[in-house]
Amino acid sequence: MSDPRSVQDRFWAKVKMGGPEECWEWQAGRQSGRWPYGVFHPTKGSTVRAHRLSLEWSLGRKIPRGVFACHTCDNPPCVNPRHLFEGTSGDNARDAKQKGRNKRGASDPAAKLTDRTVISIRERAAAGERNKYLATEYGISESNVSQITSGQRWSHVGGPRSTKYRKDR
Repeated sequence: MSDPRSVQDRFWAKVKMGGPEECWEWQAGRQSGRWPYGVFHPTKGSTVRAHRLSLEWSLGRKIPRGVFACHTCDNPPCVNPRHLFEGTSGDNARDAKQKGRNKRGASDPAAKLTDRTVISIRERAAAGERNKYLATEYGISESNVSQITSGQRWSHVGGPRSTKYRKDR
């Protein structure tokens, strides 16, 4: 078992610290993908997210499974404990929504459609075209077409809304 102090020394040596209210950015390894969180190896064979470990040390206890270390600064590499709080998945989602961080529609890199395409789908469905044919043409599911035409999805985009589900029988 390693000395916790030496683990903390190794950890903080990988952080570019600023003032108490500034982000303290992790300078070592980062998780690949959409969110570049810092990763740290406290012992051989173990990996933890750097911001989570920073918050645990600040709290003086482990964060329970299923609870997240969330950022008030929205800066994934930040490990400043003053910028971190415990939260559930729902807390994190509400925080993102309040701050306008949720990517909607075409601004989401995973989007298959554009705003103009969504309007076209709504107009064509309102004119009587079947969801099945629209789904095939646009490479999406029938339920996706239904959610688009009813306004459940892409609610920020204009075009006519339908209240009935058109499904071929």
